[in-house]
Amino acid sequence: MILNHFEGERFEILTDLIYILLFLTLGLTLSSLFGIIIHRIPNSVAIVKVANFCPNCKVNLKKINMIPVVSYLRLGGKCNNCKEKISLKYPAIEILIPVIFVFLYLFYGIGLDLFLNLAFWSMLFITFLIDLEHMVVSDAVLIAFSPAVIVYIVSTEATFTAHLIGFLVGFAFFLVIYLLTKFIYKQEGFGFGDVMLSGTVGWFLGFENVILTNILSFLIAFIVIVFLKILGKSMKRDMEIPFAPFICISAAIASLFGEEIISLYWGISSSWI
Repeated sequence: MILNHFEGERFEILTDLIYILLFLTLGLTLSSLFGIIIHRIPNSVAIVKVANFCPNCKVNLKKINMIPVVSYLRLGGKCNNCKEKISLKYPAIEILIPVIFVFLYLFYGIGLDLFLNLAFWSMLFITFLIDLEHMVVSDAVLIAFSPAVIVYIVSTEATFTAHLIGFLVGFAFFLVIYLLTKFIYKQEGFGFGDVMLSGTVGWFLGFENVILTNILSFLIAFIVIVFLKILGKSMKRDMEIPFAPFICISAAIASLFGEEIISLYWGISSSWI
């Protein structure tokens, strides 16, 4: 019995190691594609039809110079042709995506929840970086990952209605704020991309978690702004701040711990009544 127990543990450890290597490889493979998407979509460059090229000299990259992380280290962080420094964001993306994929595997284990969240977190990651750098939320990115929810619904006992309500609640939440700020201040307080992002988060997570996401996003934004003011950063009233990163961080938290946070909230609320 003891021998069988240890053999079972060894098998589980070996299985975990195989899956970890699998998701590391998958993450590394997709990280290059995500880097291309993050760079090209805001600059209106075709993703598929145009070969990979140096952003500085526009020379097409050789296949040997497109190996994630390894090529950056081999080239010393510089373009092989023009010797211009390669932005650190590219190796950072190539490292972070595999780490995220392995983390999600360890958190969810193998199953449809894992693959839904791989798609969801990929969408959040790409949206986070595009909006942080270019202050724009790409509808194309949101739409590209959304069919993952349909696959999840068809393959599980999840209901289409629950996800649809999540989309409508998330969309309406920011749409109201968008219209009010535009009516009162005669300018957009939020971009319409934030409205679409909130709706897409609701599409993935359902209405309870999208409400939690939106509340957390304002809380995190407030904390960041206060922290920046403490550091002496000037924050003008009309200063534009990308808000999608706050939504993305909050959505990631809600996807992991949404049920626990909501249950804790209702537990505390019921104790006060």
